[in-house]
Amino acid sequence: MSYLLKSKQKKYSTTRIVLQSIVVLTCSLIILFALKSVIVSIYEKVIPIRTVVDTSVGYIEKIFVTKYAMEQKIRSLDYENKVLQAKLSELETYQKLSEEFGTSPPAQSVVARVISRPPFVAYDTLLLNKGSAEGIVLGARVFENVAHMPIGTITTIERHFSHVTLFSHPDNRVQIAVGSSSALFEAKGSGNGVLEAKLPKAQEIALGETIRIPKESAFSYGTVEHIQSTDSNPFLLLQFRLPVDFNRLNVVSIEQ
Repeated sequence: MSYLLKSKQKKYSTTRIVLQSIVVLTCSLIILFALKSVIVSIYEKVIPIRTVVDTSVGYIEKIFVTKYAMEQKIRSLDYENKVLQAKLSELETYQKLSEEFGTSPPAQSVVARVISRPPFVAYDTLLLNKGSAEGIVLGARVFENVAHMPIGTITTIERHFSHVTLFSHPDNRVQIAVGSSSALFEAKGSGNGVLEAKLPKAQEIALGETIRIPKESAFSYGTVEHIQSTDSNPFLLLQFRLPVDFNRLNVVSIEQ
């Protein structure tokens, strides 16, 4: 009897739980169905807002990307402009020197490219891409290729290469005249494109005077840049620089 009573109670409890679950599920479905129209209405309003936001963000990103690209282009054009201005200034300088010194290219010459310069070769030397196969000979004069200023001589030759020793090399000696004077003085290279000479103080020298090669009056080494003098020394020391930027020199002419 007790067993039957317990079994009936258990069955009644299970049925009650099932009925409660059905009631809760039914109520939930009714509530969701009632809120369906509200949810759909909210979703339909949110989608256009999101579209507008996405479009605005994309437009803003496009503005920033375009601005950055324009800034990069402006910087690139500014750099190119500076490079062109530097080249124009260099050409104007060479033209002025050519007019002032009356320089002219050699009657017969071979154009060569500078393929190495200090510090990859000895200081005050250049390596060229022309040699004995192209008719280059020892002692041939070398000229920069714009104002045709003499810069040195060929001192080493291989079949397709040659070395130029610049006039400013410490081993170099050359006879020069200063200004309109016919007096000759020995100048020696001091490196880095610079030469120097000792002159008696009686020789009137001024900054900017032309340094000439007397035997070839059409050519010039440059102008006086520095004068050093002391009371105890009867000589003065002048310095002049070859008017060529060897770091930017790419092409030369070799006399034949």
